[in-house]
Amino acid sequence: MNLAEKIRTLRVEKGLKQEELAELVGTKRWSINQYENGIQRPHKKTLIALAAALGVDADLLGNDEAELHTDEEIIDRFGADIKEKYGEDAKKGFKKMVLNNRPMFAGGLMPEQDRDKFIEAVAVTYLKFCELSIEKYGKVMIDDDTGE
Repeated sequence: MNLAEKIRTLRVEKGLKQEELAELVGTKRWSINQYENGIQRPHKKTLIALAAALGVDADLLGNDEAELHTDEEIIDRFGADIKEKYGEDAKKGFKKMVLNNRPMFAGGLMPEQDRDKFIEAVAVTYLKFCELSIEKYGKVMIDDDTGE
C-alpha cells in the first residue's frame, strides 16, 4: 500500500473528513487531497504530523513497502478464532464490541501497535467470556442489538 492509499484508508477508518485531518495536521484540505491522490508527497514535518493525527508511526506511513493493517483486518484475524470456537454470532458480537469502542483509538490516541495489542486483549477476554457463558448458561450469551 503506498502513502496515498495509507493516508486515505486511515483517514476514512478514523471517520475524518479531509478538512478535519487538515486541521489536525495544520495544513489545507487541498493538500490532503493532493496527498491522497498521489499528486504530491508531504514534506517530512507534515508526514510526521499526518502520522500523529492518524495514530501510526511516521516510518510506517512513509514507507510504501511497510504493511498497514486496518481495524477490520485485525478484527477479522482475531474474529476467526472466535468464530471457529463459538460460531458466527460470537464473531459478530466481538466485532461489534470492538467497533463500538473505536473512539478509544480515533484521532491518534492509540498508536497502531498499541491498537493491535488492545484488540488482541479484547479478543482473549471475549473468548474467556464465551467459555464462562457456556459453562453457566450452556450457550454463548449475545445480545442481538448490542453484541454484548
